[in-house]
This record gives sequence, C-alpha cells and structure tokens, in this order.
Amino acid sequence: MSIFNTVYAFVAVSFLILGMIFFFIDYMLWYSVGFLVLGIFLMMIKGIWGVSVWADNATRKMGED
Repeated sequence: MSIFNTVYAFVAVSFLILGMIFFFIDYMLWYSVGFLVLGIFLMMIKGIWGVSVWADNATRKMGED
C-alpha cells in the first residue's frame, strides 16, 4: 500500500473517530456531524475511485483483445 493510501485511510478513520467522540461532548454536535460526514464522504470517494480504476483497466484490457 502506498504512502498516499495509508495517509488517506488514517485521515478518513480519524475523522470518523473524532465525529464519534465529539458527539458525546456538550456543544460539539455540529462538529460531530461535520467530521462524520467528511469521513463518510472520504471513504465513498475512495471506493468510487477504486471502481473507476477497475473499469478503466477492464476496458483497456478489452481493447487489447
């Protein structure tokens, strides 16, 4: 796994953990919602990126045949 993937995963998981922690602290609900949404979006973007790379590789392989 490249250093980019490692840092990306660390940031996404950190956002989710901070969102869960801030949920239980008074007057931090909006921060909690923001961190949770950002963490989920980062994970969704990474998943979508993986699917797009797979589709690109599959179509390139079909073009070679």
